[in-house]
Amino acid sequence: MKMRIRIAFWLGFRRLAPARASPDPGRLWKKARTRLLDRLRREEMDQELFSSCVILRNLAIAQKDTPMSLDSILEELMKSSRAMRSVYEETLFLRRNGQEGQAFQVLRERTGNRAGEQLAYLLSGLERINPAELAGAVEQVETAFSESRTTAAMKRASQKSFLATLAATASVLSVLMNFSVVVVFMDMMQILGGMGV
Repeated sequence: MKMRIRIAFWLGFRRLAPARASPDPGRLWKKARTRLLDRLRREEMDQELFSSCVILRNLAIAQKDTPMSLDSILEELMKSSRAMRSVYEETLFLRRNGQEGQAFQVLRERTGNRAGEQLAYLLSGLERINPAELAGAVEQVETAFSESRTTAAMKRASQKSFLATLAATASVLSVLMNFSVVVVFMDMMQILGGMGV
């Protein structure tokens, strides 16, 4: 008894074709989770950045007669932060190793917003600023930070209102479509009923 194996002509060509990238649900879930975690981490860093500005302003007010060391200020900021702690540690490490330019570049890159850049600029010139003037400079950074947060909150509110309007419009359209189908069906039933008579 001979066994015949049939091989399709196009099978060989299918092997040569690149494999299609089918959407992997696990990969999509991981990507969405990573985006969510990154956004939550960014929000936590922004909140701690604002808290750091408040702490810096309070230190400037409390020690307005004595000059402050940047190392001691970075140590105080590290004590009061959790998400920004690694940023402050790396900044302090690079500063103590004589790499001042790179130290504050770390703060600019990791925060990724204008308030972070302004705080990095303020910290880089902290030892040259008169402590009495430091409180005013920190207040300007706080103002810029609160303005950026207000703008972001307005964008989020606008997006949410758009989604709510879209959902309401979709529900109204579905009710109208349902009504139209019922009316057409009832008319068709009357017409069919009239033909049968």
